[in-house]
Amino acid sequence: AASQQAPEQPKESVKGESGASGVLDDTAITAKVKSKLAADVNLGTVVTIEVNTTEGVVTLAGKVNNSEQKQLAEDIARSVEGVVEVNNNLQLD
Repeated sequence: AASQQAPEQPKESVKGESGASGVLDDTAITAKVKSKLAADVNLGTVVTIEVNTTEGVVTLAGKVNNSEQKQLAEDIARSVEGVVEVNNNLQLD
């Protein structure tokens, strides 16, 4: 019966499945979101955006210049693998 254990199974869940166990590490998700935000030329003021992740739920906070940037930041965050939800708390400057 011991051979029935599948130790590799949690790794499978990383492919976008929203499972309670180990989708992607929250720290890794935060880093990927920040990296994608920084790489987007339309979001040059990325230092004003705070990114926090808890159990795959990303919260964006800080200030952006306009509503287009606010939506763009949310879209970018949603595009990151492992993100299950985005709370967009960005304020317009």
